[in-house]
Amino acid sequence: MKEQCPDLPPGCPAVLVLGRLPDAGRVKTRLEPLYGRTAALALHTAFLRDTIAHAVAAAASLGGRAVLAYEGDDSPSRHGLAEVPAFPQSSGDLGQRQSAAQALLLDHGAGGVITIGSDSPTLPLSFFREAWSRRATEDVAVAPASDGGYVLIAVTRPHAALYNGLEWGTPRVMAGLAERARELGLTLHRMAAWYDIDDETGLRRLRREIAVDPGVAPYTALALQALSLGSMASSS
Repeated sequence: MKEQCPDLPPGCPAVLVLGRLPDAGRVKTRLEPLYGRTAALALHTAFLRDTIAHAVAAAASLGGRAVLAYEGDDSPSRHGLAEVPAFPQSSGDLGQRQSAAQALLLDHGAGGVITIGSDSPTLPLSFFREAWSRRATEDVAVAPASDGGYVLIAVTRPHAALYNGLEWGTPRVMAGLAERARELGLTLHRMAAWYDIDDETGLRRLRREIAVDPGVAPYTALALQALSLGSMASSS
């Protein structure tokens, strides 16, 4: 894994995208019963591409670099994801994989790591800027998700123990993270909440947002249109 880590501007932020490569039947599984496997795959691919585009823009605005840590056996370039340097995630649960990727980037000169997943393709640039602005005063900056998880977390040092024991995939993730930070004596800045898209509720909100401004997530807007879901946005 270390040999594939990209060169990073010393002291500058790395915007890390954690994402699974498109793989039918293994992505957006909660949307699959509603729209089918092909649609679920198309939506996941679009979310990932928009997320990477947001990461690139955020990193550029902060003087850093965007990086993809991917899960899957394929190559990102085979899925049209060659815009950023990429390396495979390590083994383990989400916390272990996240912690390992963050530690790797910090070890290679990053002044901090702002980590996001691929389920919030419209996350505003202001979240990245706020997270980076807190690096000198807070150990951790985090943006909660409306479902009880989180959509962004930023650190300037490795904190592997921060993720120990979290109940991934449940509404208790953010509460558990805050409790672990207290136990470890880490200061935590809680940002405004945002939303992720892993079920019909999230997708409905996304459709409303894109109906107002398709440019906020252009790949997703095209996917929704191709799947005949975009036209439903204004009435959902």
